[in-house]
Amino acid sequence: MPRPSPIRVWSKGSSTSSSSTSTRSHSSSHTQYTNLTSYSYSDTKPDIKGHSTYEACEVVEKPLSYEEDHHINPRASSETYASTIPDEKESNNRKSLNPLMRSICYEPDSISTTPAEFGELFPSTRRLLIQHDDTSPDGNLNLRLDTELTISRGHRVKLTLFHLRMYDLAERQFSLRRYQRQSGREVCSSKRKYLKPTSKSSLSSRKGSLVNALTKMNLKAFSTKPRPRPSYEVDDSESEDDLDICNQADVEASIPTETIRIEFSNYAQVELQRTRRGDGKAYDFEYWGQQYTWRKVIYKDERESIFSFELVNLASGNCLAHITPDKLSRHQSRHEISQGTWVPPCSMRITEKEVSGDLGDVIIATGLMTLADDCIRQHWRDAHRS
Repeated sequence: MPRPSPIRVWSKGSSTSSSSTSTRSHSSSHTQYTNLTSYSYSDTKPDIKGHSTYEACEVVEKPLSYEEDHHINPRASSETYASTIPDEKESNNRKSLNPLMRSICYEPDSISTTPAEFGELFPSTRRLLIQHDDTSPDGNLNLRLDTELTISRGHRVKLTLFHLRMYDLAERQFSLRRYQRQSGREVCSSKRKYLKPTSKSSLSSRKGSLVNALTKMNLKAFSTKPRPRPSYEVDDSESEDDLDICNQADVEASIPTETIRIEFSNYAQVELQRTRRGDGKAYDFEYWGQQYTWRKVIYKDERESIFSFELVNLASGNCLAHITPDKLSRHQSRHEISQGTWVPPCSMRITEKEVSGDLGDVIIATGLMTLADDCIRQHWRDAHRS
């Protein structure tokens, strides 16, 4: 698809740059979030494609293939969602977490950003659009994060900043990339955290160690003269501890937790933990000694319950970002349901003006994975009873 030349050329101080920076103001006409505690839906309706205005192609009985991704995460390999080899540790609920294939695919309406464009557009306080990728049959395993840019004569163009590839929903095995789906610039990858169970041999060794200690105490009480201890004698407690460590090393981590472990390309590691905070749910994480939480808030809009997520710095109490669902008409809602959409179209905005690039990546990664994890639990309740 040829790209218009005006999209590719702008610089700081130009007309396009001024239109870009104008959207960073909290008084922008595109948002009503002047008060972060009094919002529900995003006020800007999402761009849901219709058959009359967009060229679409219907997919008929085409098997869903994830091998079409030419840049599959090397961490995925045979453990990914696309694997045809059954995993012995696969849970019974794994099959129930397979989203539907999208029956209708559209021509791309967004353009992937270049590194120079990305640096101009992110991080910023502009509105970011979150939606499934409706250009491929496996779009329900992908999330696009786009932004709109106004160019000459008020014409708008949509550019893709990030792409979240979801290989395995049950394992939370995701890959976040810049620019587009086929981009080799991976920001981070994630996987669900597991814990090692306490083995029976470990328990028995600890019990034996306690018995030995009590026996020694009784013998010492009745002995009149302590027996000299050779220098080469091995302490029983130390040997039991060594045995305990060996037994624990052989135990495989198989207990699922409420934590998603995220590894960034700059070697930073973040653990996103789902917790209960007050009366609601939250996702806590730590980054460079600072504690943050994505707090889930539920609002009532007429007869409907509306959710949103707010990113709060627990030390200062400041709200750094928020995610809110877009307002859909009944026709749009029915269309999304028919396509198997399980993450509703949402809008995300970083409200903090001074955000570094690394922190911006962490905000995007934790925000998208928080949204995806919560939607997985809501859509597949049988597999997530917590």
